[in-house]
Amino acid sequence: MASILLPGHVVRFVPPGSEASAPEVLPVVRPLGGPARVTLAVLLVIAALVAGGAIFLLWTEPTPGAWFSLLFTVMITGLVAALVLAYIGAVRDGRARAEARDLWSTAPKRAVEHARVISRDVSTQEDGQVGSFEVTVLLDEGTELRGRWSRPKASSRAILQSQVPGIGQPVRVWRMAAGIGDGVHVIDVVDPSAIEQPR
Repeated sequence: MASILLPGHVVRFVPPGSEASAPEVLPVVRPLGGPARVTLAVLLVIAALVAGGAIFLLWTEPTPGAWFSLLFTVMITGLVAALVLAYIGAVRDGRARAEARDLWSTAPKRAVEHARVISRDVSTQEDGQVGSFEVTVLLDEGTELRGRWSRPKASSRAILQSQVPGIGQPVRVWRMAAGIGDGVHVIDVVDPSAIEQPR
């Protein structure tokens, strides 16, 4: 049974034939900074105030009927609630990524293990390019682990479907020393469309 996918379960691309060592810094998207969190919180408060004003008008001004006011009250409330939940989720996920980065950087050592991709799940954008993907790998010892690759930054270039590792592709897995926990690991994959240059 595969592990639960956590923010510290990361996939990174390495060049074909690479003997790269474990990354010193966990390659995860940086969490929202303090100013960004404050700005988003202020925007949420403004959105809530505007929504409250709109709902007030719905119930104090003439409308086609109570059904109309109720319908739009539910819609507006649901929209604001969804924005607040998304904000809370982003803050929690960012905190978990920061904790995973700290844990990884302080781990005494990492062990490399060989594995193969046994399943994958690709998330595409409107233009058909890949914005993120998840893979499940089977270690030689029989354990299944999951990892996710996401664009490092919104401005980073997305990848093509042909660059996503395929089923059966060999990978390397970096984990922390035994006893530290399963909260963080890095799965090294190779772009299957890349051609290894002759030496």
